[in-house]
Amino acid sequence: MSRSLHPNGPSKVDAEGQDPATGTDFVSHRMVGSPVLILQSNQIRLEIKHAMLSMPGMAVLTALCFVVEVRGYTKLYDSPEEGPFALYTYLQYPRFIAFTDCGIYFIHRGLHHPWVYKHLHKAHHKWIVSTPFASYAFHPVDGFSQSFPYHLYPFLFPLQKIAYLALFVFVTIWTVMIREP
Repeated sequence: MSRSLHPNGPSKVDAEGQDPATGTDFVSHRMVGSPVLILQSNQIRLEIKHAMLSMPGMAVLTALCFVVEVRGYTKLYDSPEEGPFALYTYLQYPRFIAFTDCGIYFIHRGLHHPWVYKHLHKAHHKWIVSTPFASYAFHPVDGFSQSFPYHLYPFLFPLQKIAYLALFVFVTIWTVMIREP
């Protein structure tokens, strides 16, 4: 029998993956050098379903931001020569990451306000052990609000367009990678 990470504390799971105390099915997932992590047997399917239902709403909100950005209402620019100064080509990357991480931190704290948490953010935290599929299993407004600093940055600071796209891809991959159990 192995130990499970159950919301009501550790419980024993039999060889068939059944928790005798609750009758819940669990699936074991082991990473090299880590303890056995126990996922609910239908968790990945539920995470994918939740993400697939949420992504269209997040995509619409993101597309609206991109339309405003490409129509010239931001400080996006084409070539490095258009930047504020030569070294800015390199400084824009750490500045973007610092600004957006700080913004996401405070937005995420706001999402833990009791009313907001109950209505928007709780669904994202229902997984005992999250998987990469949980990276988009948000309420659409919750997911977009946490991406808002990425869209706000080019309204406030100069940013090369190719850097913006590269950073957007990087952040998307990073969002999935940090959910690895």
